[in-house]
Amino acid sequence: MISPRAACAAAALALSASFLAPAAALSPAGPDRAGADLLGEASLMSAVREYAGLGDHHRTGTAAERRTQAWLTRGLRSAGLRVGSDAYTFAGFLPRTVALSVGGAPVAGPAAYLYSGLTRARGITAELVDVGSGSAAQVSSADVAGRIAVVTVPVVNGLTVGLPGAFRAVDEAGAAGLVVVTDGPDGLVVHQNVDSRAGVQDLPTLLVGSDAGAEVVAAAGERATLTLTARVGQSCDTDVWGVLPGADPDRYLVIGTPTSAHVSSGSERGAGVAVLLGLARHYASLPRSERPVGLVFAGLSGHEIGFLGLPVLLAAHESWFARADAYLHLGASIATRALASTSDLPVGEPTRSLYVSENPVLEAVATASFLGSQPLSTTPPSVLNPGEQSVAYAAGIPIIGISGSGDYFHTAGDTPDVVVPSLLVGQAVSYSAAIDSLATLPAGLVRSANALALQAAQQAEAPEPADTERGGRQPQPVRSCVDRRPTQSPLGVQGRIVGKSRVYRPGA
Repeated sequence: MISPRAACAAAALALSASFLAPAAALSPAGPDRAGADLLGEASLMSAVREYAGLGDHHRTGTAAERRTQAWLTRGLRSAGLRVGSDAYTFAGFLPRTVALSVGGAPVAGPAAYLYSGLTRARGITAELVDVGSGSAAQVSSADVAGRIAVVTVPVVNGLTVGLPGAFRAVDEAGAAGLVVVTDGPDGLVVHQNVDSRAGVQDLPTLLVGSDAGAEVVAAAGERATLTLTARVGQSCDTDVWGVLPGADPDRYLVIGTPTSAHVSSGSERGAGVAVLLGLARHYASLPRSERPVGLVFAGLSGHEIGFLGLPVLLAAHESWFARADAYLHLGASIATRALASTSDLPVGEPTRSLYVSENPVLEAVATASFLGSQPLSTTPPSVLNPGEQSVAYAAGIPIIGISGSGDYFHTAGDTPDVVVPSLLVGQAVSYSAAIDSLATLPAGLVRSANALALQAAQQAEAPEPADTERGGRQPQPVRSCVDRRPTQSPLGVQGRIVGKSRVYRPGA
């Protein structure tokens, strides 16, 4: 016996499939009217290289990210889109001095664990103690109070495992500081995403790569100096966007991708940004009559410090999202090479997952559109999934998105060379096919089929850190970022020195 849900899905599949065939004729993903292959390998890879070449990082609230947003705005404007931006303030943490030495000898290449804590300019000097992976049992059996703990965390599929728990255990045990050894590729530091809304914590922490980390672990029992100073206080950044009007002024599709990153991020972020620009240029080359619905293309900042960008866009443009059939997200590593593969074939990173709302119409569109981007695992989106698309899902908006990681995820090794050009083209064509298919569906069809996803989103509770006495805050919209540079006391934050550990604790 066929279940009601299966029958509904089958009916929706048949209905939506009837609209998929004409989509290919609507706006074929190939040369535009001027002859330029806007979704071709040369154009897309050029954008990847331009993005990665803007700096060695794109951190939110920095001059590097402002350059990135200005570059994207110019690209959207030159394609003919109406462009704009939405500024917001947030709790900033811009590292100034990041250093680690053991016995007076500097340790190579430490990086800040953002918002972990602060030291005086002269740093913290204390004995090193190795606590393994930082499990509660390992920390409790070691005398870490007043010392600098050393934790080694494994990296699986580009993601560190166990760091939040280890940080909490070491902090609660009274350590003066923490060194995290990240077991990333080629001895590179694996940077960590954090949530700025929780504020600055009390455990100044540095990240080191595996080679440098081995030296630190071997030096357990020796005295080390850990220094982490930062400019802390209100900071500002923007989302940027471009709009193409459609034949129906009351319908939209919103396409977004994060632009901020810890590193130059050729594959994690560059691929998504390149496809966003390519799609915008492609659809701008068509007459309005060949765009059934309006299209919004958004570059989102704040990704690495709590997915700040998409909530700001949602709040600033409620009318777009109220009239949007769906939100399409170009997430992390959409065209990243599987470097661990022994095959010479351009195999994509196996962590890439296709997230689609529990919506039979949307599932039919995604299945047909992303055939050329396989293999992709399919994951129920959930408000708890690791991608920024979860923000739109939690708001009840139908979503399609791809997110993954990769061997060089969050490391300085994430260069354009990690991008597979043929996979990048395949992703651009797939997203274009999804846009075309959704645009030809009857108005309201996708939304009306989103009841199951909406119910799931309402029943789940997405983690939402509240503002705290540690200086955390939700992003706040402002008119512009002019005169909104980070503010701080002479020592970084309003607070006090506590204990012998000399941790600089933010005040209320």
